[in-house]
Amino acid sequence: MKSGRISPETITFEGLRIDIVAGHGRDPFTVMRMTVPPDQGVASHQSPDEDKLFVVLAGSLRFHIGDEFFDVGVGQEIAVAKGDTHGFVNVGSTPALQLIITSPARHDELMTALSRMAHPPAQEEIDEICRVYNQKVIGEPRRGAP
Repeated sequence: MKSGRISPETITFEGLRIDIVAGHGRDPFTVMRMTVPPDQGVASHQSPDEDKLFVVLAGSLRFHIGDEFFDVGVGQEIAVAKGDTHGFVNVGSTPALQLIITSPARHDELMTALSRMAHPPAQEEIDEICRVYNQKVIGEPRRGAP
């Protein structure tokens, strides 16, 4: 990691705005700031070799880990251990903002690869990117009750 001012790179994927604060293969972890519009989220998935920490900065999100659901608001955190099925969706009426920290670093590379896909993306392309970055998509964001 290099000391000094950070100039985040901004990418978009499926309606999400993602500011990459740390990562790019030069840092020991990935840090991303993600804006999640209402009714948007991230599909249920597993990250077998990444631990994750989510901190909600604005709005609220419904997270699921395994079969449990959590409504998470400003200042609250969710931890996800390697391999646990997880995802989230904004069930509110305003955009949500969260900070995502992953270890080891490379989740930023996954999101960057996904952001470069043609729209609409071909399933084969998504599958290949997930294979390269060791991610397993389980399904659409789940909205179960907390």
